[in-house]
Amino acid sequence: YVNKILHEGGLNSFRKMKSPAISNDQKERQRLRIGRLYRYILTLGDGNPSIVMDDESYFELYSFQMPGNDHYYASAKGDGPSHKIFAPKAKFSSKILVWLAISNRGISKPFFRKSMHGAVSSDIYARECLTKRLKPFIDKHHSDQNYLLWPDLASCHYGAVARTCLEELEIQYVTKDMNPPNCPQLRPIENFWGLLKQEVYSK
Repeated sequence: YVNKILHEGGLNSFRKMKSPAISNDQKERQRLRIGRLYRYILTLGDGNPSIVMDDESYFELYSFQMPGNDHYYASAKGDGPSHKIFAPKAKFSSKILVWLAISNRGISKPFFRKSMHGAVSSDIYARECLTKRLKPFIDKHHSDQNYLLWPDLASCHYGAVARTCLEELEIQYVTKDMNPPNCPQLRPIENFWGLLKQEVYSK
């Protein structure tokens, strides 16, 4: 009856959209840093540089953790072999870390690393991601130098080793004082990961 009344009133049910929980301090830093970043972008090249975004994401290696693989089929609950009914999970499960960079001109060569736990270090980020993959990508697709690298605020991206590497490679990047915190909605690469994982886990 309730559904009938809602339907007659032209109301439909929609799934709530997820959004990051943002503290008041983060909101204030967002306001200041987005303004700084916007004004800085206007000073680069023709005032409309290509934005290069790099990021890491993790892909689980256990099939039952993938969408669609967390069920088993039986005539009654509990019927069937135990290896089908139970899904043991280690405290630190194995997963693959994938790094890559994207821009409106292409996608970089990815970096893959099996990871038991913990994030990528600043040293690995500088050597494997910046030097071996990001720099060749920029040289190939952004040789006009009209670009700006916008990493997220992960600690490995702004560690001393990474910052030194960025300066030695002469890569133009968003400094930490201009990088707004907790703003995935401003970074299209977050949508890229979501779409890619749908493809990876679709079967």
